[in-house]
Amino acid sequence: MIDVDSGVEFIRVLNKCPKWIPAKRGGKPISIDIKFPMVFKSK
Repeated sequence: MIDVDSGVEFIRVLNKCPKWIPAKRGGKPISIDIKFPMVFKSK
């Protein structure tokens, strides 16, 4: 079961990632979808 603490940890991990450079096409930024698969295991 995913709880509030799991959500807080997920946000903490994402905030530790390096700043991303936007995807570009023809030199212009474009919108893309990114999926971050994560597995949560209970202790």
